[in-house]
Amino acid sequence: MRGTLLDGIDVARRLAAKAPLRELLAEEIHPGQTDPERYVRETVRNYFHPVGTCALGEVVDTDCRVFGIEGLVVADASIMPTIPRANTNLTTAAIAERVASGFD
Repeated sequence: MRGTLLDGIDVARRLAAKAPLRELLAEEIHPGQTDPERYVRETVRNYFHPVGTCALGEVVDTDCRVFGIEGLVVADASIMPTIPRANTNLTTAAIAERVASGFD
């Protein structure tokens, strides 16, 4: 991953050095004079969407009740066996709505 990001910085710098971009750009802001590898190491963050830690069927039943623990219900992304194609926030809200509809 780091190599890919460093390659991207290199490509951006080469493009910025060529006309007509060279005439339009005042200075490189990021990473600027900072060593590119140091910049990537210190600024890149992982926006991981954790799912599957209480996977449906393995930890909870189809009503999201935890096996073996009476009264405990899980209604979040942890019941998803894999990351869905849709936004995890939207999917989690749908799960919570469905689980909440089962409570009286």
